[in-house]
Amino acid sequence: MGYEEIKNLIEKLYPAGSSSIGVSPTAFYEDWYVRNNAKIYADGHTSEHPNNFIYCWVWDNTQQKWVIGSAHAKPYKDDGTNLWNNSQYRLPKVTKNGEEHYVQLVCYNCADFVSQAMYYGGMWANDYWNPSYRETGAPDGRWYWTYVPHLLDYMKNTRGDWAYSNYNNTQNGDVIVWSDNIHIAMIDYNLYQNGAYTKKYAAHTTDSRQHYYSPAADYGHYKVSCWRWAP
Repeated sequence: MGYEEIKNLIEKLYPAGSSSIGVSPTAFYEDWYVRNNAKIYADGHTSEHPNNFIYCWVWDNTQQKWVIGSAHAKPYKDDGTNLWNNSQYRLPKVTKNGEEHYVQLVCYNCADFVSQAMYYGGMWANDYWNPSYRETGAPDGRWYWTYVPHLLDYMKNTRGDWAYSNYNNTQNGDVIVWSDNIHIAMIDYNLYQNGAYTKKYAAHTTDSRQHYYSPAADYGHYKVSCWRWAP
């Protein structure tokens, strides 16, 4: 009876991916997320070079058409400097009007970068949250992998793998989200010394690695975990 009660409670609290059908009473529930692995990936695939410009095609809502825009991002030719994982996550390009430019995903890739780091850290991925939908979005019309509001809603509300936290209680591998939900970063430095924390983050769009941020900064802090059944 105790096993059944715990099983039912877990499936109620963590409904996404937590089915216990076929799981024996000797199975246990564990956190698959290894936050230090996520932190290592994040540090290894970005750099503190925020002023690299790249031109991209972006969608203009006013004109209702694709136009040339620009943003801080990492050009493909600087791949060795900025350390984007191009072998696994190709930087897509298009040719329009005889000119070759990167698509919007390359200019605005902060959520893509954080998702890659979490994936490397062991975050469970289903058919709607994996690298194959980076450029097209999922069949249900949402961009779980590459768009901050969709990633935030999915991880916090649908899956329950992100829990709202605060500056002092986050660790390496956790994430921060800007107040307007347009930018996201992963914490890659967490030091407690002389009664106070020092935190830094890694990010893309504006490339950052171990970039200091103040506890007064207006960010949403989220604890990352991935509690799933283990055989």
